[in-house]
Amino acid sequence: MATFTKRTVTIQPQARLCMQKLGISEDDVLTAINEWESGEVDATDPQTAQTLAAYPETEAEIPAFYDSERDFPERNEIINVKYSTSIRQHRGKTRIFAIVHWVCVRPSLADLFSPEAQPRDIDWLQPKPKRTIQ
Repeated sequence: MATFTKRTVTIQPQARLCMQKLGISEDDVLTAINEWESGEVDATDPQTAQTLAAYPETEAEIPAFYDSERDFPERNEIINVKYSTSIRQHRGKTRIFAIVHWVCVRPSLADLFSPEAQPRDIDWLQPKPKRTIQ
């Protein structure tokens, strides 16, 4: 897959708003997209996924939708970036560009299974008291 830079990535307004609310920088997004070894990257379009499985050498040539995750252990979170790619001619060269559609975070797996994260004894199965309208 291509290596993306700030010049080859466009961040949609809804993704930028998420980034602002979550305190995620453009560099974090680029890192999540570019570091394949750190997470799962799947084509979300089934036809594209089948084509990539049949012809893995064409991965860098096929525009597709992707879901990329990267663990940031120093922040105890995993950043998930949903983006699509497109191929364009730029100054006589074929270049791959990315459009970031959505960015979200979740706790790292280590945090999910820590004793502090385990559910407490909550009476969530108990019926809620009836409210009276006055």
